[in-house]
Amino acid sequence: MEYTELRTLMADKEKWSSICHQTEFLNQIYPKVSGRQRVWHVEHNIFNPLSCPICGKIGLGFSNKLKQYSKYCNSTCAQKDPATRRKTESTCFEKYGVKSNLCLPENKAKEEATKLSKYGVKNYTQTAEFKLKVKATSLLRYGVENPSQSQQVKDKINDTSMRLYGRKRSSQCHIPLTVIDLKNDRTEMSRWFNELKMPVSEIAKVLGINGSQLTAHFKNNLNIDITRHGVSWPERKIQEFLTSIGVTFQTSDRKLLKPKELDIIIPSAKVAIELNGVAWHSENRGKAKNYHSDKTVACEKIGYRLVHIWSTEWATQQELVKSRLKSILGVSSKIMARKCQIKIVSSLDAKNFLNANHMQGYCQSTIRYGLYSDNILTALMTFGKSRFSKSVEWELLRYCTAQGVNIAGGPSKLFAHFIKIHNPSSVISYCDRRWNTGKLYQNLKFVLSSISSPNYWYTKNHAKLESRLRYQKHKLAKILETFDPSLTEWENMQANGYDRIWDCGNSVWIWQRPSVVF
Repeated sequence: MEYTELRTLMADKEKWSSICHQTEFLNQIYPKVSGRQRVWHVEHNIFNPLSCPICGKIGLGFSNKLKQYSKYCNSTCAQKDPATRRKTESTCFEKYGVKSNLCLPENKAKEEATKLSKYGVKNYTQTAEFKLKVKATSLLRYGVENPSQSQQVKDKINDTSMRLYGRKRSSQCHIPLTVIDLKNDRTEMSRWFNELKMPVSEIAKVLGINGSQLTAHFKNNLNIDITRHGVSWPERKIQEFLTSIGVTFQTSDRKLLKPKELDIIIPSAKVAIELNGVAWHSENRGKAKNYHSDKTVACEKIGYRLVHIWSTEWATQQELVKSRLKSILGVSSKIMARKCQIKIVSSLDAKNFLNANHMQGYCQSTIRYGLYSDNILTALMTFGKSRFSKSVEWELLRYCTAQGVNIAGGPSKLFAHFIKIHNPSSVISYCDRRWNTGKLYQNLKFVLSSISSPNYWYTKNHAKLESRLRYQKHKLAKILETFDPSLTEWENMQANGYDRIWDCGNSVWIWQRPSVVF
């Protein structure tokens, strides 16, 4: 259609309105639609946007002069068309005897000379201008300075590699799929690195892969912080927690117990904290029977209270650990015992309360007294007949408060009630020296009787600790895969892949009924 004909058509408002209505879809694609473009669609009876046959992009360019659409969206797609390539190669071969004129020596030399004179380098990609342009384009398209940093590009590469090779990287063809699955398991790799404290080089050796590539994989794909600086992940989390509750502390101190190191010290409270990774504080790692108890005693001599936290406790009882630390540091919510009511607690309620609020959980008992604030159980003390000492009548088995709560005068009120009702001649209790100092017992008029030797706990994967009582030698034949009666309990456990870790022992406290003097 010529220009005069188009003008005449556009002057007919009814006909032109109909054409515009039929080609309304063009308004959603092009910022400006010409009259010739609308007429082209009506003449060719095409009422949908055209797309590039190579990349599928919708919105091909329209030439008013040629009165037609471009075949491709750009020259790059035109060159990708096999038909175009064949035609170009055929023409070039007829003229120069090669498939591309770029292969001619004189053209290569001319290209290099032009680039040297224009950019000062043999290739434009080596210029600072090009590099800045690449960064700007990448930021515009992907939001990152390099396309390889884009998750979208990474996913596309992975999908293509999976389709062609069955792996996310073609370079991984020699690696077993089981190893690839393990390497890509962020939870397990994080446990190996942060909890077991295995260096990346050691993990790579176990997996049988390149250490440098695994380091990059940890950083770029698994988002695992490989900056260790001697501080484990749980220790960093404890530091963050202390900061959140307003506690000022120092880390990696080597002055108090010189040359030994303390993970965290809080001078204002005279408290030190050790976060003991089970894998690294076990006997197989060289931490002998008295390692932890000796450190506790050394701290006591300089007036510091040392709290030992197992990595397993932080992993499985994190909120309870936080509650204990708040209580030790005096930042828990306080309730006065005189405002609480004493009630007998049922066995089920006691079990649930202890499992939720005591580090050692539930322990069977016969006497259970609780402090209730607004009819809510906030503190519990349990008793039973002495389990290990026949010379003592009763045993104070458990005392704990609800998480985040400190009951001022709570232990005294509950213990006084027990004495009043049961009139005991003597009471014994065992204090875990990893967590406690025994001050509670001193306030209740108990006397320190002795300090037991450290106890040990078994572990097979360093993710869980199990009581030594379960693995007494006379029980091992039914538990272990292999058992040799000529070996000791520990030797049999080692032969079956077990390790053990030693605590700080217990302080033993005894209360005696005061003698009546006339």
